[in-house]
Amino acid sequence: AANNWDGATINNSPAPSGLFMPQGAINWLYYNTLAPIGGWNGTLGWATADANTSNRIFQWEGSASLGSPFYIDAPTGAVYRFSGGDLGTWARVR
Repeated sequence: AANNWDGATINNSPAPSGLFMPQGAINWLYYNTLAPIGGWNGTLGWATADANTSNRIFQWEGSASLGSPFYIDAPTGAVYRFSGGDLGTWARVR
């Protein structure tokens, strides 16, 4: 599905002291759409660090299909497993 972001428009409202405003498409989404349970600010809050845009590695557990568990590395070297589909859980495995 298209996200309707024009690739350039962002909201420059400052974040509270010590926190960071969303960047790129996430900025547009944060200010222009609703989270499943209300506004993104009230649901997620502000970022605690700048976005890390380095490449990530995904590894599927079994087949790469919607809802299948997968692993993803973090910039810190940690590895997380996500399982359970739309209402799934994250677990740090390394």
